[in-house]
Amino acid sequence: MVANNDSKSLFYLQVIGGSHKGEVFPLAKKTIIGREPSCTIALTRDNKISRQHAIIVFTNNSFYIKNLSKNNKLIKNKKSIKESKVGFTDKITIGSTTFRIVLKKNKEQNISQINPSKKKKKSFSPVSILTILIIIGSAYMHLNPKKEKVKIEDREISSQNISSTAKPISFKELGIKPKVNVNAQSQYVKGFRDFKKGQYERGALHFQRCLAFEPNNKLCNRYLLLSKKKIQELIQFNVTLGRKYKDQKQYKACGSAFRNVAFLIKNKNDKIYQEAIANEKICQSMVEGNF
Repeated sequence: MVANNDSKSLFYLQVIGGSHKGEVFPLAKKTIIGREPSCTIALTRDNKISRQHAIIVFTNNSFYIKNLSKNNKLIKNKKSIKESKVGFTDKITIGSTTFRIVLKKNKEQNISQINPSKKKKKSFSPVSILTILIIIGSAYMHLNPKKEKVKIEDREISSQNISSTAKPISFKELGIKPKVNVNAQSQYVKGFRDFKKGQYERGALHFQRCLAFEPNNKLCNRYLLLSKKKIQELIQFNVTLGRKYKDQKQYKACGSAFRNVAFLIKNKNDKIYQEAIANEKICQSMVEGNF
């Protein structure tokens, strides 16, 4: 049985399991599948399907499917998914219905399957040969897709915005955008706030965590280097300040400056750290009168 036959469509959705088994539906640029009659493909006899269960989008010579249901699953090759690219070899299940994407069938092939006695001899004209080459080329592109991930943004979709025309659709209109590493982004925001407040050590820690989640993050790498540079500037400033206070016999301020140097470095094997600790002890002794 063939439902919703559309001679202009090159690709079809073929139901291979469930109460709608045997039915074939043409695919548009955007195809909504669900139990609701207003859907592009309405599978009304399957009570386990949501009113709007899934959307199939054709873009960049590939098909992508996304689960629109909050309560029911979308299964691709026996694995639950939220969204994924779909090829001709993939089997998709929603509710108790299983289907796959197929190329348009030849009319004479369909007639021969129904009544073999009426099979006609095929004669190939240049136009038909060209059409066959185009179909083979399209099939090759689908069976050898580029390795890329596309995310379809969550949004309310109604049957009114479904179009089957051949007009090009922009990425913005489809709601497609690249995936963002949420953990890396969160650490970058925290680090940037600390950097702006002059808390360079805390900022550097967040930028390092960001790079642990996403090693090639350019912003985190840039601000980590800037934070380290600022820390070195603070170390040098406090060393100079400590020596100045020591010469001026302002021992309390001297001890505080060298203490800041040790706190910023933390590495006990560092020569500047060792010098800062020694000077802090000298200044502290002078404050306490132990000289």
